[in-house]
Amino acid sequence: MVGRRCCAVAVLVFALLVGAASISMSAQLGDPAPELKVSTWVKGGPVKLAEGKGKNIFVVEFWATWCPPCKETIPHLTTLQKQLKDKGVVFVGVSPEDPRTVGAYVAKMGSKMGYVVAVDDRAATTRAYCQAFGINVIPYAFVIDKEGRIAWHGYPLGGLGEVIEMILAGEYDIRTAELYKRTYQLIARYFDIATQQLNPNEKKGLAALGDRIVGLASETKNALFLNNFAWAILNEEQIEERDLELALRAAKIAYDMSEGKHYGVADTYAWALFENGRGAEAVEMAKRALELCEDEEKKAELRKTLQDFEQKAGASG
Repeated sequence: MVGRRCCAVAVLVFALLVGAASISMSAQLGDPAPELKVSTWVKGGPVKLAEGKGKNIFVVEFWATWCPPCKETIPHLTTLQKQLKDKGVVFVGVSPEDPRTVGAYVAKMGSKMGYVVAVDDRAATTRAYCQAFGINVIPYAFVIDKEGRIAWHGYPLGGLGEVIEMILAGEYDIRTAELYKRTYQLIARYFDIATQQLNPNEKKGLAALGDRIVGLASETKNALFLNNFAWAILNEEQIEERDLELALRAAKIAYDMSEGKHYGVADTYAWALFENGRGAEAVEMAKRALELCEDEEKKAELRKTLQDFEQKAGASG
């Protein structure tokens, strides 16, 4: 490798996924949302999903009083509930603990916990949502759209507000979201396997998995998604044996998908070309990335990359 790779586009954090990828799942986005089974409505409620169909968006978050990260999400959910209440969005926090414990906690929080709070009925709601989606962590949230479908699930601080706004604006597509979720899970599996020592059969399996990821990622029509996958292959230090051809294929599709108009995608493509021994083409693509970039700080990094490529290409020529 030559010089230092400048990451013009932030690589997606592939480790922040929908729970553990190894856990089996029996549900997917777009499925009808199960009714909430609650033993005690501690604050507000009762909330009946069926009664809100056609008029409400529901956010169901699973949490517990003993969970440190949950203390960070509570203020966020309270703020969102205040902002979105008049738009028909209803937030419900579901805890698996006993009613007295939850009640004492909620009373102490007062207005700082400004949404409906419930106690799960013998883990029935947890099984219907978290277990069905293979989730074994909290806090964790599910969004139910006005059609009564599970439209999104994820960490409450990971874009929840943006997703709700997209649903309200009619700009959210469940099929694309499901593609993202499935692809994220496969990417997690890919890098988990790629960082191990593999026998020939395992290498073939990993290559097939890479092909599947590129296929699914291409369906999302999101150039940055493929770009980040390619960049991660090129840069993940723990990978035992990089599939440079796969990185090049993903980078090229991303470049074509972006119509050659994104400097970060062009930069990744240039590096993929370079790592595959195509120095002259890498130089031309690095020039393209520099032409597209308007950020002076990034331009300095791109110029350094171009100079490194030119020197290496000249030396090999």
